[in-house]
Amino acid sequence: MSSKEDEENFTNIFNKIMDRSKHSKEKTDGLLFEKTFASMDRLKHSEVQPKLVRTGELSANVFLKKSLMTQREDGERLKKLSHSLNETLKAIDAMENDLEVYEFMEPLIKSMDSKINGQLKFNQELLSKVALQSNGEPLSPLCNEFTMPYLLIKCISILKDKFRSPDVAISLFELSKEQSLKTFIFLCVIGVYNQMLQLYWDSFKSIAKVNSLITEMKVNGIQGNHETTRVLRSISKECHTMLNYDDDKFFFTLENGVEAWAPMWNKNDEQELKSVDDYIADLYVYLEQVYSQ
Repeated sequence: MSSKEDEENFTNIFNKIMDRSKHSKEKTDGLLFEKTFASMDRLKHSEVQPKLVRTGELSANVFLKKSLMTQREDGERLKKLSHSLNETLKAIDAMENDLEVYEFMEPLIKSMDSKINGQLKFNQELLSKVALQSNGEPLSPLCNEFTMPYLLIKCISILKDKFRSPDVAISLFELSKEQSLKTFIFLCVIGVYNQMLQLYWDSFKSIAKVNSLITEMKVNGIQGNHETTRVLRSISKECHTMLNYDDDKFFFTLENGVEAWAPMWNKNDEQELKSVDDYIADLYVYLEQVYSQ
């Protein structure tokens, strides 16, 4: 078979997969394909690979500040941000395809380093400024260390659940990690990692990918929260069911589709699952200690 035929076959297969992403315009397929695989190619061929950032290299004050924020405080903050960013969030919800989401978020991520102000305070004055900008220009929101993580979580969620485009979500996630150390600290928060844990499992059914992300979190000092335990417990339960082969829904049929096809399990997968279960147990202990104080 000629290389041209190979290329045509690959393109046809890829387009069939991408049809599930609900693209409204045919031309977006090629553009999105180019953007996504350009990102993957950079990761593969770059001389300086995106590396895990050791917590010892980071500011201890930053992590102390993050660890002191309780889940309740974080929830209240997100609720207030959601209200202030309402018009921007509605604009994201109204986007017609995953390319629109990518092109909205990409420049914001790349510009974040210059927008971070370690002295910025979360108060009503800030929320008013965020709301004013969002109401006036929904697609040009105020970019800072408070709004950006929320917007990234929103975009990953839309890509994962609405457009079923894990490749594009992963591209945004990797792009966030490729930026400066400062951007990584403030942007790649636990809410983002929770979304990615769910995405890696839902999209690839690979416990190894999930465990790899957990390792990345531990190395970089990103502490899990109650949402992390909820996500991982659900994944673990599904894994054990698949491992025991006691649920027909995990086998490939015309009705179930490819997404429900159980992968081939081996001893390595069992060890990966054990590591995930151990992490869940340790996280439970940690959260009990934190919230009992």
